[in-house]
Amino acid sequence: MDTIIRKNNGGAIVTFLERPTNNLLMEKLPEEKNLKALAKVVSRLLFPLRGMGVRTITTDNSCEFCVHEDISKILGNVPVFFADSYASWQKETQQQTQT
Repeated sequence: MDTIIRKNNGGAIVTFLERPTNNLLMEKLPEEKNLKALAKVVSRLLFPLRGMGVRTITTDNSCEFCVHEDISKILGNVPVFFADSYASWQKETQQQTQT
């Protein structure tokens, strides 16, 4: 899970890339800095996959993911892991998309 944030408060997009199939889910966030809106969008996108597809979520340490506990609970206590700062290789799909 990651976010793409446009400069000058131009909005943001939350993205999910499934490792085995490289399927991409993404949606524009209604408000860039609204954490509850982020949790709502994430939950809505991943809720249909609950119990059959989402085993873990890996993200970076960005402040927008401080709502990870809310997202985890909605999805049935899916574990959320955080990559270390400046260690994009810990998010395997990030490494693949950057090469």
